[in-house]
Amino acid sequence: AVNEEDIDAGDENVVKEPEVIEYFDESSKQCIREYRCEDDNSQGSIEQEDPEYGDWQYDDFYENCYREVFCFGNDDPATDEDGWEVQDEGESDIEWDFDEDDYMCYGIVYCDDDETDIEVEEEPDAVWHWDDVTECTTSLLECDGETQDNISEPASDYKEWEYDENDKICVRMVHCEKADEDFEDPGVTNYTSDPDNNANCDLSDGEYAAVVWCEGIEQDLYTCLDYDPNIALNLYNPKIDYVQYQTKNELEKKYKYYRIIIYSIDGRSHSLKESKRVKNIDAFITFFKKYKAKKDIVYVYTVYGEDKILYSKKFIEFKK
Repeated sequence: AVNEEDIDAGDENVVKEPEVIEYFDESSKQCIREYRCEDDNSQGSIEQEDPEYGDWQYDDFYENCYREVFCFGNDDPATDEDGWEVQDEGESDIEWDFDEDDYMCYGIVYCDDDETDIEVEEEPDAVWHWDDVTECTTSLLECDGETQDNISEPASDYKEWEYDENDKICVRMVHCEKADEDFEDPGVTNYTSDPDNNANCDLSDGEYAAVVWCEGIEQDLYTCLDYDPNIALNLYNPKIDYVQYQTKNELEKKYKYYRIIIYSIDGRSHSLKESKRVKNIDAFITFFKKYKAKKDIVYVYTVYGEDKILYSKKFIEFKK
C-alpha cells in the first residue's frame, strides 16, 4: 500500500472529489452549481441553468403572488447561498366581478400579467338608501375599490304606517335585506275635513280638524291643518277646470316624485278613488282614464310635488 504522503507530487497528480454546492441566485434568476476544490473552497467551476417554477399562489394578506423555485430537476424547492428557501415573487392584479345573486365580489388573480385559476372573494363595500318610491338601491358599490354597477331590490318587509305630527307626513319603516338596514318610507299623506272629530283644533284661528289618510288608508287619528283639506273636492262646479296653488316656478320645478289623489264627484258627494305616488303624472292619468275611470263621472285629481300641493284638475270620461 502506498500512503498519500509517500507520493511524489512531481511524479503523480492527486485526484480528489470536488465539493458541489447548488443554490438559486436571486439577482440573476439562475440556478447555480459550483464545484469547489482545495481546503480554501475556491471555485473550481460554475454551471448555470434556468430554474423551473411551481404554480402561482396568492397571499391575500400581503397582496402579492409567489411561486416555488426548483433547480437541476430536484423535487425540493431551491435555497439561496445561505440555505434559506427562496420564492419567486410577482406583481398581482385582480379583475373583479360582482355577483348580484349572492351579493359577493369575486376576483380572478393575474400574476405578472398572466391569468391564473386563483379566485378570491369578499363582501362589497356599499352605501344603501331608500329611493322613496319602491326600492332599496345603492349609490356606491365597490369591490376592493373598483366601482361596480349599482343594484336595487324591493323592500323585504314593511311596517305599519305612522303619522309624524311634526313633519305632517305619513311614514313607515321598510327593511332592505341585502343592505340589512331599515329606512324611512314617506307615504302619500291626505286629509279630509271632519268637524265632528275629537281633534283639539282652534277653528276660530283658521285651523281645520282633519282625518289623516296614509296611502289612501284612513288612520284612526286626527290632526289640525291651517287649510281646508277638502279644497280639491269642491270642484264639482262644471265651470271650474283647473285650480293653481303655487307660482309658475314652483309648478315647473322638477320633483323626485309626485303624489296624485283622485276623487270621483257626483253632485256634492265624493269618494276617494286613488292615492298614488308616481314619477310621471301624465302617464298615470292616461292609465287611470283608460283602465279605471267610469264613463260620465267627474273626477278631480290633486297633484303634490313631494309634499307640496301644486294644483287640481278635473276631467270626465265619455266612453263609448
